[in-house]
Amino acid sequence: MKILTLMILAHILDDFVLQPQCLSDLKQKDWWYKKGIWKGKYKLDFLCAGLIHATSWSILISLPIIFLGDITGPKEIYLGIAIILNIVIHFIVDNFKANFKILNLWQDQLIHFVQIFVLYEIFT
Repeated sequence: MKILTLMILAHILDDFVLQPQCLSDLKQKDWWYKKGIWKGKYKLDFLCAGLIHATSWSILISLPIIFLGDITGPKEIYLGIAIILNIVIHFIVDNFKANFKILNLWQDQLIHFVQIFVLYEIFT
């Protein structure tokens, strides 16, 4: 239960406390339009910002498993794969919320909590 609690805390910290407003803004294509810099070399920068956040989140929620779990041998490789999958899922979910406006905050958070519980169940 300690690992799961720390994973949830890591999620809350990374999604709401450690993510600066500028990164939240940079993930939104509309922000770039409003600033008038949606051209040329900046055209896909919103995707880079989303990838940075998704990577930070995926690593941070995995730290309790890495430090407190029993991750040895092949499990290390599987955890690495799981972190990459969580990066991809988190990136897609946030992009659907921030840019396609398909998901709301409730749906976004529900999916992230499912990611956490699945990771916890697989590796503990």
